[in-house]
Amino acid sequence: MLEDDETFSWMLESELVDAGYEVTICRVGSEALFHLMSKEFDLLIADMHVKTDRQIVPDGGLQLIGRLRQSASLELAGNNAKLPIIAISGSVSLPGQRHLLDTAKSIGATDVLAKPFSAESLTTMVAELLKL
Repeated sequence: MLEDDETFSWMLESELVDAGYEVTICRVGSEALFHLMSKEFDLLIADMHVKTDRQIVPDGGLQLIGRLRQSASLELAGNNAKLPIIAISGSVSLPGQRHLLDTAKSIGATDVLAKPFSAESLTTMVAELLKL
């Protein structure tokens, strides 16, 4: 999971672990890419905006999805080049957020969720994507 908000990622991790999933949390896209190159995963949840010191950095989910889906030269572990991706982003009522999720979907995200969303909607989506 690529999520920079520690509290939010802790809540998501807790819900996913309770549902029986193993979770790896990354704070920036380059960290997530490192993990995807070294270990096979079943699914990626990626926040579109990643902030460090309250500034959005160009190392978020949108860039990560683009790299994963459009770069055949990446040496990803196992079947990670084809893993399902859930793109998440802040309130779609904010200017540009809906466009971000639409863009994520157009470049390769399997599905999208707009914050705030319920833990149940996330775990249901994960289960459907993993066909459990």
